[in-house]
Amino acid sequence: MVSSQEIHRSRPGFAFVELLVLCAIVTLLIAIILPQVSHARKISRLQRETGACNTANAGHGLYMNEYKEAPIVGYSAWNWGHPYSGTDTSLMRNMMFPPDVERPQVFIEGSAIKMNGLRFRGFTGLSAEAFQIDRGTLQIFQSRPRASTGATGWFGPYVSPVPTDYQGALAVHNSWGLNTTYVGGDYLHGAFDSLNTPGRANPATGEFYLTRLDRITDPSKLIFMASARAADVSTWSGAWYTASRADADGNGGPSTRIRPGYYKIMSPQRVPDGIGASSPSGGGWGTLNGANENNTWDVNRAPSYFGFLDGRNFGKPVVAHMDGHIESLSFEQLRDMTRWSNYATSRNWTWTRR
Repeated sequence: MVSSQEIHRSRPGFAFVELLVLCAIVTLLIAIILPQVSHARKISRLQRETGACNTANAGHGLYMNEYKEAPIVGYSAWNWGHPYSGTDTSLMRNMMFPPDVERPQVFIEGSAIKMNGLRFRGFTGLSAEAFQIDRGTLQIFQSRPRASTGATGWFGPYVSPVPTDYQGALAVHNSWGLNTTYVGGDYLHGAFDSLNTPGRANPATGEFYLTRLDRITDPSKLIFMASARAADVSTWSGAWYTASRADADGNGGPSTRIRPGYYKIMSPQRVPDGIGASSPSGGGWGTLNGANENNTWDVNRAPSYFGFLDGRNFGKPVVAHMDGHIESLSFEQLRDMTRWSNYATSRNWTWTRR
């Protein structure tokens, strides 16, 4: 008969060397698989952003069709977003009161709608998820109070969001910033001739920014919007009207929180100075950073360092063009001014006062 001790000794087991080999194999597999999983997740995020950007771009197409081929104004004049109780129709027609999407019977007025975000969202009626696609950021915004209903004007009840409101955050932090200076117009960068604009780039049309789609030279090249980022609007000093570079960078303070999304993106070459109080300087991101600046994306740079463009997808912003197509472009490609201005004649073209 076989003793119990002999049975115990005959059971198979791993020798110490075999365990070491097994651990080495598992470690190697993990080293191989993890980067692929991470890469797959990045691709998934890129595909998600591209799809969402395409949806938003299509919405802008509907907007432009509704408004007779006119792009949405990127940042409106100071008096276009405030209640007017008079009877002068020339003043009334400049008013831009979008409905509060969560409360359609309530209108939004004030400085928060000078930026394009709430006006465009009110037009489309799409959910907040369609415009701020970063789930973590949106949850932070949704935890903030809604603007409380205030007075009632000739158009109905309205609210006036502030930077600490849910609506105020969404006004600023759309996932994609618009090329406001050269498409649609930006009051902080010289738009609106009727309000003494500082200059024009095209005397033939009387404009340096695009106001009608039928004037586009190359819609497949002209940038409409792109991935953007800036400091959390609640950290700004003078968030609406004095949207300086320091504000959007968070003033460099220790409490700065950079959020994905900003209402505009800036071109690399000089842009017009605005006529609004304390408007941003005319230096583009490329000119401010030096002609020999490295174009490699660095998330640790201040948002204005790359004109509020965000290379969150493989170091490249997702860019929507005026013809509707979406692609990722490198910062080297984005230095080409013929992509930014309909009237640019060369890569390093610079706006000049006419």
